Amino acid sequence: MADGRVAWNVVSSYSKSEWDAYGAEMAPRAERYDRMEEYLEICYQLWDSWEPDAIIADKESGVFADPAKVREVDYQGKYFSCKGRSFCFRSPQGRPVIWLGVQAISALIFRPTT
Repeated sequence: MADGRVAWNVVSSYSKSEWDAYGAEMAPRAERYDRMEEYLEICYQLWDSWEPDAIIADKESGVFADPAKVREVDYQGKYFSCKGRSFCFRSPQGRPVIWLGVQAISALIFRPTT
């Protein structure tokens, strides 16, 4: 149906019970959006770490992908860090379609910057 394409509805977890499930204190609204933006940045870097022609899929040699075409991500942020390669190769469109609620879009666009 989708030919391997994907979409993701990104939500910043406004419910205290969601934060409790992760064993974390619920963050203020502005900080939740900062966290969400940083997490998305890591995801973008991981999705973009595979060159479009990285997959070789050579059964004879047993090589699935050219390691020179899959780069390591080294991200150090305020909330998250990531060091390594993505274990998932790119979807046909490269990155999924990202859905954000109207409140999230407004908060990201119209928030004060420091």
